[in-house]
Amino acid sequence: MTPDLHSILRGTDLLSSVPTADLEAVAAGSRVRTFRRGQILFTAGDPGDSVIVVISGRVKAKVLLSQPRGEDGLIWPPVSQEELAHQVGGSRPSVNATLRGFERRGWIQVRGRAVTVMQAAALSRFAGT
Repeated sequence: MTPDLHSILRGTDLLSSVPTADLEAVAAGSRVRTFRRGQILFTAGDPGDSVIVVISGRVKAKVLLSQPRGEDGLIWPPVSQEELAHQVGGSRPSVNATLRGFERRGWIQVRGRAVTVMQAAALSRFAGT
């Protein structure tokens, strides 16, 4: 069943008073997407060129890094490896192995849930950013 995008968009605070012709244009340019649990919808620094309207389900908003990208320091708030696995769409064992590999290289330091970035530049090079 295709959702009635016009009604859904009209029901949002942001678009409730938009003229009908403009709302129809927005609806025509919209697409319905399904996301799996734990999937990241956007991250800091992504272009703000879209609006996400949740038709059903819930969205959890998290700030994963408190320091600017490219800086060494503690990642806050601390998350479990299980939570991190959900966020990246992996398994806890694969997250653990990756973190341990980064730690062996001296790029990070892991103490419980706390991850401290020791060499942000090396991590950026590894990530290709």
